[in-house]
Amino acid sequence: MSLLPVKAFSLWRWIIILVALDQLSRAWVRTNMAAGGQIHVLGAWFSIHFIPNTKGFSWFMPELPHWVSRVYILLLAAIAAAAWPAWRYYERRYRLDGWAQAAFVTLTAACCGHVAEAMLVPYTTDFLQILDSPCANFADVYAHVGLVFLVIAMIKLKGRIRRDAQASRRTGM
Repeated sequence: MSLLPVKAFSLWRWIIILVALDQLSRAWVRTNMAAGGQIHVLGAWFSIHFIPNTKGFSWFMPELPHWVSRVYILLLAAIAAAAWPAWRYYERRYRLDGWAQAAFVTLTAACCGHVAEAMLVPYTTDFLQILDSPCANFADVYAHVGLVFLVIAMIKLKGRIRRDAQASRRTGM
């Protein structure tokens, strides 16, 4: 038995691809746009708007001491490090489906993307803007999409556990 099964290798490959897309897009924005610069892609609906976010870790938080953002990055690194053992446990116990796999990949890529940028630049590169919403980056998108995938996976898992329990009661096991 290999240390990293083929399925796991495929999942990690997707994580690496997503983190690379996130980091390359941020690097492109930092090198090709001035802070505050904006490119309208779909009129007023969608634009690339470079905002160097120096507020630590979130646009909606007040200015926080520098150490708070470092603690946040350490927390993200710990979550990313714990993702693999947690995934293996739940995969073995509950036979997780594609929704859970997608949640694992996108949420882990989100954490890794934020940690990677924190090691490279002193601010968060936010640039994706829909209408007048706050700007985000691909790691933020991965986190939101991953949470949707996780909710779907949890609902499906709960239904499967309920069906399995009902079936075992009917068969008297």
